[in-house]
Amino acid sequence: MYDIIMFVVVVKFIKFIVKLVVFRILVTLFLVVSLLSGACFAWVKLSTASRITSVDTVSNATVGIVLGAGINPNGTPSSVLKNRLDMGKELLDKKKVDGLLLSGDGSSLNHNEPQIMMNYLTKQGVDPKLLKLDFAGLSTRDSCHRAANNFSIKNAVVITDDYHVPRAIFLCSGFGIDTQGVEVHTNFNLWYTVREYAADTKAVLDYLMDKF
Repeated sequence: MYDIIMFVVVVKFIKFIVKLVVFRILVTLFLVVSLLSGACFAWVKLSTASRITSVDTVSNATVGIVLGAGINPNGTPSSVLKNRLDMGKELLDKKKVDGLLLSGDGSSLNHNEPQIMMNYLTKQGVDPKLLKLDFAGLSTRDSCHRAANNFSIKNAVVITDDYHVPRAIFLCSGFGIDTQGVEVHTNFNLWYTVREYAADTKAVLDYLMDKF
């Protein structure tokens, strides 16, 4: 009987130790990942802060890159995308850029962001000759990569929301584009902030993998 009791006690003790070790490992991994993500987040924000400007103070550039941001079922730009397009038009009107690259998801006839972006701008009086369309800008990284490699852009102003513009500048600069960013101001959104925290980490890892 005594042996059985001791066996049970030992088994429970071993289980406790295993759980404690696993818990400590998980906590350590969480802290390491958090520190890594925090470092990446800081790198992206600090390295791009001096290149975030406004419509009035931005230096002249060859191209303004308008990043896609969703479309409505009726074939019009979402409110977020409309704000970006309006800022792109303002840059054109003030002759801050020579033209616009409209980059987004054009993967199907039923979801063609660049075409809808172009339709919106031409209705606002923008000359279609000033617009280029990138139908494969499925992500910020894709848009920047294609701007550099498919459209041979060397100097640009990226146009996107304030929470997103540091990462867009970081990625486009990583592909060799001399990049400034003009931000569309948005209301604070906790989800967007958390998402950018993770996205900045991926952006830094992608950058390092491309470089090394």
